[in-house]
Amino acid sequence: MREMIAVPRNWSKSYILWNLALDQNNGPTLLSNSINWGTITVRSDTMDSVTFNDQYYAIGHFSKFVVPGARRIASTTYGTGTLDQVAFKNPDGTKAIVVFNYGGASNTFKVVWNGQKITYTLNPNAAVTLKWN
Repeated sequence: MREMIAVPRNWSKSYILWNLALDQNNGPTLLSNSINWGTITVRSDTMDSVTFNDQYYAIGHFSKFVVPGARRIASTTYGTGTLDQVAFKNPDGTKAIVVFNYGGASNTFKVVWNGQKITYTLNPNAAVTLKWN
């Protein structure tokens, strides 16, 4: 989640994952010291064994609320501690903010937009997306 938030926060317009499915040894690879990570792991030594890794769930989280054609909009973090966040405006005019608490304790933050606000407490190592018109 932290990487998927950091990339658009730096105004990138795309996020590319090179390895969608790798085996239990993070291969195939041409390098013996590869640090490849797959979105899913398909074990080559057993039948029907697939593990859905963190990136799989992060992609699903983002793609449910940030639709094709969405544009990153400026945002700042309210609250304290270990929150990462990024905000978008979707083509239909809705806004979405993805927030990830990478710390070991709950963290409370506020979203303020056009005079309205919401306060939300996010559990440790959890993500949330807030979407509004």
